[in-house]
Amino acid sequence: MRIQLRVCLTVLLFSGLAIGVIAGEKPIRILIVTGEDYPGHKWRETTPLVRSILSQKEYFDVRVCEDIEIFAAAPELRYDAIVLHYCNWESPMPSLAAREGLARFVSSGKG
Repeated sequence: MRIQLRVCLTVLLFSGLAIGVIAGEKPIRILIVTGEDYPGHKWRETTPLVRSILSQKEYFDVRVCEDIEIFAAAPELRYDAIVLHYCNWESPMPSLAAREGLARFVSSGKG
């Protein structure tokens, strides 16, 4: 039940991003960052579900990355929104470059 609620909330959030997208425009580029095994975070089960639901809308271009270090590679240049579907930041802790990259992404006004 909790997983279904989280998935529904994620879909509602990104549906809000799609308001105003006119047919023929480039799709909204979404990156799902996932990984980090933990008994309470069944990302291998839920990530495909989140991706599948978001991908049903033609105005979303959804990609998945299982490496938290992707934030070090300037994601603000390639993506419009990020779904942090990641267990925690304690183990392994992202590098300083990855943390700064995520901060730049958010500061740039992206979702």
